Amino acid sequence: MLILKSKISGNGFGYVKLRIESDEDNWELYNLILSGDSIKSITQRKTYKEHTSGKVTAKIHKTLITIIVKSVEYEGVDSIRISGFNAVDNEYVKMGQHHTIELRKGSEFILYKRNWDWLMRNRLSECTKKKIGTGEDILILLIGNGTSNMFIVSPQRTSKLFSITQNIPRTNVGNAHKEGKKKFFDNITKNLLSHINVDDVDNIILGGPGFYKEDYLKHLTQVSSVDNKSISYLINRKKHIFMLAKTSSVYQSSIDEIILNHDFYEKLKDTKAYVQTKLLERFQYYLSMNSGNVCYGIKHIEIALENNAVETLLLSDRLLRTDNFSLRKKISQITETNNNMGGKISIFSSTHNSGKALDNLTGIAAILRFPLEFELGDIDDGTYNFNEQEIGIEYYTRVENDLDNFNSNTEDFRLDGDFLTRVCEETENLD
Repeated sequence: MLILKSKISGNGFGYVKLRIESDEDNWELYNLILSGDSIKSITQRKTYKEHTSGKVTAKIHKTLITIIVKSVEYEGVDSIRISGFNAVDNEYVKMGQHHTIELRKGSEFILYKRNWDWLMRNRLSECTKKKIGTGEDILILLIGNGTSNMFIVSPQRTSKLFSITQNIPRTNVGNAHKEGKKKFFDNITKNLLSHINVDDVDNIILGGPGFYKEDYLKHLTQVSSVDNKSISYLINRKKHIFMLAKTSSVYQSSIDEIILNHDFYEKLKDTKAYVQTKLLERFQYYLSMNSGNVCYGIKHIEIALENNAVETLLLSDRLLRTDNFSLRKKISQITETNNNMGGKISIFSSTHNSGKALDNLTGIAAILRFPLEFELGDIDDGTYNFNEQEIGIEYYTRVENDLDNFNSNTEDFRLDGDFLTRVCEETENLD
C-alpha cells in the first residue's frame, strides 16, 4: 500500500490518501477501515430513467463520492466492499442515500478518521511498509489419499489456494488404482501451476500423512520427461524448492506442525508466522505451568500495565475491527500505554492458527516480565469478545439519525466534534 498524501492534526483528526498496490493490501484495509470513518473514492452508480413509452433504461455513471462507513466486507484477495451513506451532495447519489464502494488493486481513495490514535497509526505504518521480496510467504501443499489442500501463510493471514477431493479406487483391477492416482496428481499439478508463478517461489513444503507426498514428487519427475514443458521446467529448474514434511492430516490444523518442525527452522525462523507461533507456544507453556508469568483479558492486562509488568502484548486483529467504540478506545489506550512503557506488541491474524487460539483467550493476552498474582474477582469473563450480533455501532446510528433530520439550508449542522463538516471542507479542496 502506498501513501500518496496525508494530513493528521495533533488531536488525531485527519486523512490519508492511499493506493492499493497488492492483493494483500485488501486484508490490511479490512483491519484499518472502521465504522464511523469516512471514505472518498471514485465509484459507480446506476441510475434509471422511465421514458414516455413506459420503457425503463439503466445507465452506469462514474462519480466521486464521500461516505460515512457502516460496514466493511472482505471479499477475498480481489476486493473489499465498504458500505455506508453519502455525506456530500452528489449529482447521482442524494445526501443520506446508502451506497457501497468496492476497492481493489490499483484503487486510490482517501480515508478520514476522527482519531488516528496510536494503534491506527501503527497499523498504517505496518501496512504501508514495502513487503515485496521479504520472503515471508510460506507455501504449503498437503497431500493425502484423494485429498489435497494448498495454503499460503503470509504475514497478514492464512488462506487456502485450492482444495481437491477425488476418489481413487482401492483395487488395482485394470490399473484402476494407478490411473486414479495419476489423475489425482495431474489435477494437483494443474492447480499448482495455475495459482503460482514458480519463478517467484523459493520453497514449497509438501506435507501429509503416509507416502502420497513422495509419490507425487516421483510422478512429477515421470511426467516432466514426457510432454509437459511447464512441469519439465518445474522439475528440471525448480525441483529444489520442494521440501518434504510428515503431518498428521492434510488440513489447516497441520500447518503449525510444519512451522514448528526443526527441519525447517533456518527457512522459517524469520517469518512472522513462525515468530508468532513460537510466541503463543511460550505463552501457553507459562499458562499450563500456572507460573503467573502470563495473563489474558482486559482486566488482567490493565493490572499488569499498572505494575509495569508487560513484556509482550499479544493482540488479535479481530479486536481491531470491533464496532464497539468503548472497547476500541480501551484497546487503543492499552496498546499506547504498553508502548510508552517499553513493552512489545504482536498483532496476530485471526486467520492464522495462532490467532484463532488467541481469540479463544479473549483476543488479548500478555507475557510478563515477572510473575504477578491476580485476585479471583479480577478474572475477566471475556464477555466483550466478538459478539458482533450484540455490538451496536452507536456512532454510525447517531450519524444516520442526525443526517435524516438534516436540513440542507441549515448552516449550523454539526456532527460529533464537527467531523462531517470538516470532512466536507477537506473534500472540497482535495483530489
